Amino acid sequence: MFPFGFAVFVAVVSDKKLEEESFRKTFGSIYLGVEVKKGITAKMLMTFFFLRRLILVIFLTPTLGLIHYTLQSVASIVILCYYFTVKPWTDRTQYKLEVFNEMFLLFGFTYFTYMFSDFVPKSNDRFYYGWIFIYMLGAFIGTNLIILLIAVVQESILKLK
Repeated sequence: MFPFGFAVFVAVVSDKKLEEESFRKTFGSIYLGVEVKKGITAKMLMTFFFLRRLILVIFLTPTLGLIHYTLQSVASIVILCYYFTVKPWTDRTQYKLEVFNEMFLLFGFTYFTYMFSDFVPKSNDRFYYGWIFIYMLGAFIGTNLIILLIAVVQESILKLK
């Protein structure tokens, strides 16, 4: 229910209301980093985020393994299409990082998890794929940490000036 109420809230709020200081103090975090001037589709970024999480949690049961993998793939593809068409962020680095993370989620987690199932009959092959996955995950985490570190250093330098 939360994503739908959130969507209604975001849709009802006018652009003039977004400019009010009191509104931004109370609800500004909803729009943090979002280019609200791009219209309702950009404002719905958090709604899509919450809705996706809700759907994936609902279908996250062990008996629905293939359905969950398929849902995760479809959700990643839909979110990537949304990112490429709307580009809802104000910061270009944030946009690139979100696309990178979503691509890794699509290819790294969703498609790679099939390699740990009975679809790969040889356990040695699954072991080999497991190490490849660990290296990919390390590169993914390292990339995110480096970008985070650069952002923190840049912000600290700006505050010190």
